[in-house]
Amino acid sequence: MKTAAISLLIGVYVLLQSALTVSAVSLSVSPNLQQFFSGPSSVYLSCVDDGQTVDGWTVKRTRGGLTEDCGAAAGFGEFKSYTCIFSDISESDSAGYWCETSSGQRSDQINITVTEKHLILEVPALPVRTGSDVTLCCKQRNGDTVQGYFSIKGSSVGPKREHSITNIQQSDEGLYWCSTDDGGKSPQSFLRVRDPHLLQTPSPSSPPVNSPLSFTLSIHPPASSPTPPSLLVTVVASLVSVVLLVLVVGGVLFFCREIKGGNNSTPPEDVIYADVRLRKMSSTKEQPAVLDLVYSSVRAGN
Repeated sequence: MKTAAISLLIGVYVLLQSALTVSAVSLSVSPNLQQFFSGPSSVYLSCVDDGQTVDGWTVKRTRGGLTEDCGAAAGFGEFKSYTCIFSDISESDSAGYWCETSSGQRSDQINITVTEKHLILEVPALPVRTGSDVTLCCKQRNGDTVQGYFSIKGSSVGPKREHSITNIQQSDEGLYWCSTDDGGKSPQSFLRVRDPHLLQTPSPSSPPVNSPLSFTLSIHPPASSPTPPSLLVTVVASLVSVVLLVLVVGGVLFFCREIKGGNNSTPPEDVIYADVRLRKMSSTKEQPAVLDLVYSSVRAGN
């Protein structure tokens, strides 16, 4: 019973520890874009932590209501050296992508749109840090940048060859697309903005939209950018682990004490019952009456 109780408590601790583990792993897309032209194109999706690829993580996507693993599902790239590699992409590859472990930990999702039309919006796949400068451009399939009207969260500016956002802030986060005078329009893409001083939380992502047009987006980070608070996240996770460990150890000691106390209250296996009787002997003139002590014992037990 003691072993079972300890095993149960340790199992609960492991489950709680897994559920509360905070992951800093994110999905990296190279080139850093959300939209691509269909056809021969090299696209690399990797699970990274602090810029380095990590083992034990798989690139996944949802398409048609189903979840697929890179390299395992038909037409879903090749998984090699912890990286999902596309050498040829089509509109059917438009989906939401993320990294995940076998225990269920997962990164933020990135939506990728692939179009067969002549214009794309090259918006960055990774979140833009507040204070950075961002430049948006409409680009044709032949690689030329064209003048267009830039639609930003419902408002339109232009026509112009590029649209720059300096010192980007959280309020600049939202849907972006562009259009041209000939009536072309790019797919919509969600520009994500993150404040490195705050803990990262997932933001909503726009669903993939297949349409002919898109922007080119370049990021120029400031000379000195603060480091994300990965240390704070690690400290919080460590404190939670210590508290859980203390609770588990206390529970084990409590169970052991209860079991020991219960064993002490068990009656002994062997019991001896004694029977003592006094018998009066008859008296005569020559010998007075005496008391005769009779003792008998019975052993009970196994």
